Amino acid sequence: MKDTKLGQPPEADAYRDAIHVAIAPVVAGEPLKPGDHVGLNEEGHAMRTVANSKLIGVVDPFLREVVTTGNRFWLCLYQQTVTGMRHVWSHPNFAEETTYTKGVSDTENTFDRGPSGPSDWHLD
Repeated sequence: MKDTKLGQPPEADAYRDAIHVAIAPVVAGEPLKPGDHVGLNEEGHAMRTVANSKLIGVVDPFLREVVTTGNRFWLCLYQQTVTGMRHVWSHPNFAEETTYTKGVSDTENTFDRGPSGPSDWHLD
């Protein structure tokens, strides 16, 4: 069996699995439905169509209602696009964290998630 990849049919020998999905809190730049494929505009708001045509993930598919303009939601990033993962991840469309306490366990490092979203996150 190959790696589990959502968005593709499972192989004949596939079995139950659990996966990690990188998520980020973002703001809707327009009304969005659960599962919509979106990118981020110049302001960092999620839109179905963005200037560079670069879609990076989907609106939280477990929501039961439309996300209205200006409301926050979890953006599920496409698989295999995150360039690093250590419970603190990196992705080409999100600003890198500038402060991370090296030598401290991931459970001791905490995020300060400000109202503006991922570009304003700081690690204590």
